Amino acid sequence: MKTFEIDEYTLDILISSLKESIGVCHGVDSGSDEYENSYPYATGYSRSCMQGAVKTLEGLKTRD
Repeated sequence: MKTFEIDEYTLDILISSLKESIGVCHGVDSGSDEYENSYPYATGYSRSCMQGAVKTLEGLKTRD
């Protein structure tokens, strides 16, 4: 099994981004008129966060 080294800064950014996305999802309120509390906003925000995390992790996997 191949192992990878990741610097603490990159790991902190990944964790922070994922936690923010979780927070946005928890903040959804279908009764709210605020866009930031809507399902479409949470879906788009979370998708963007996950795409960024995947891109970062793929970059770490392919770097030598």
